[in-house]
Amino acid sequence: LFFFFQFFEMSSWDALIDRLTGDVLKAVETEGFVVLDGVFDGDVIDTYKEEIVGMHEKGHMIPNQVQYAVAAGKTLLLTKPGVFESDIHDEALRDKCPTIARLFNDMGSLQRGLQPKCPVVVGDSKHFTLKLQYNDGTGGSVPFHYDNIGKPNKRCITCLLYLNEEWKEGDGGELLLLPFLGEPIVVPPLGNRVVLFRSDFVLHAVLKSNKPRYCFTVWLDGDETNKDEDVHLRSKHLTPEHIDTIASTPLQRSISRAVYADKYEESIMECFNEGTQDRKYAVALHRTFVKQLLANKSLAAFVDVLKDRRRW
Repeated sequence: LFFFFQFFEMSSWDALIDRLTGDVLKAVETEGFVVLDGVFDGDVIDTYKEEIVGMHEKGHMIPNQVQYAVAAGKTLLLTKPGVFESDIHDEALRDKCPTIARLFNDMGSLQRGLQPKCPVVVGDSKHFTLKLQYNDGTGGSVPFHYDNIGKPNKRCITCLLYLNEEWKEGDGGELLLLPFLGEPIVVPPLGNRVVLFRSDFVLHAVLKSNKPRYCFTVWLDGDETNKDEDVHLRSKHLTPEHIDTIASTPLQRSISRAVYADKYEESIMECFNEGTQDRKYAVALHRTFVKQLLANKSLAAFVDVLKDRRRW
């Protein structure tokens, strides 16, 4: 009898699984993202937020950093001011946030619930990441980026849950989604709001936060993520007839930094404080990467074509 009740015990993810209909997941594939409000019970949302607050107050969250490859086998870590995170794969940290830990332990149910409707997701509880994030409200932001920049990363779906029940316009911290060549989409971080988007081809940033902001992020892996045809931009793609394919697949990652060089740089300048070495390094690395891309004359000419088609 005990086994029977264990087997049918409710999962922490059931409320979300019920909302992830075929139409919702189709929107993630066709539009790249979907926004769902009022997914979880309000008391549960309050508990998640309280646990993140406690994690930060007790020093269990670390400054969020971005890693840049600067040479063969060498990387540079830059710290985003005002943004803190905690990776719940650390068992010792899970002991500090038991309600959120249950989400971690129940992750297999979310993957299995998604997999029949969204075959790109691996239905295996080992293939995911869960991180908590706290923005202290001092203007911290996150520059434009993809959650999956290429091999060997296997992330295919990003799932955000916001916990800011009193958010209002002017508080900042909005998620800024940028469909390739399309109009930007600003998503306020409202409490009990879930945002799902493709990790491998949705360019996004987080605008500066003027009030404390709480959320956590789940990344789900996919077996078919980063296939060769999605990773390698070839000369055959550098023609107008391939623009729609590039815009709707991970191929865009190869050239988005050049196509949106100004937007990337603006978001870097907003993230890193004026006069700091981190801002200097981040801007220099961005400009160097763009310069290297545009050294290829055919690619540079195609980037100009794409820039002309930008709607923002």
